[in-house]
Amino acid sequence: NPCDDKRHKDIWSKEKTCDRLPKFLIVGPQKTGTTAVHFFLTMHPAVTSNFPSPSTFEEIQFFNGPNYHKGIDWYMEFFPIPSNASTDYMFEKSANYFDTEVVPKRGAALLPRAKIITVLINPADRAYSWYQV
Repeated sequence: NPCDDKRHKDIWSKEKTCDRLPKFLIVGPQKTGTTAVHFFLTMHPAVTSNFPSPSTFEEIQFFNGPNYHKGIDWYMEFFPIPSNASTDYMFEKSANYFDTEVVPKRGAALLPRAKIITVLINPADRAYSWYQV
């Protein structure tokens, strides 16, 4: 994690602040209301989500697929510079993080202090939601 290693911070551009990284992740799974949670959280003035992705909308899907190999600079570009780093909370929501094997290790490596929010519902309700699509 470049934010915890002084050697990395010394060679990082001053424009790259660790305050731009999310303090919590919403990880799904799909069809459990994570988009609603995302919407309601962004209504709070101190809580900010990532900028939308052109291909995956509100989900960056950084830790679970080929976007991971684009690097931390690519990931950080999705987050605004916080107006107050001590009170502003950045977050990301990607439902596919829930069932991808590499996500916990990758997420913990970059965001060791991040909180994880998982929304779970009755599996029968989830299956019915999928059926309605």
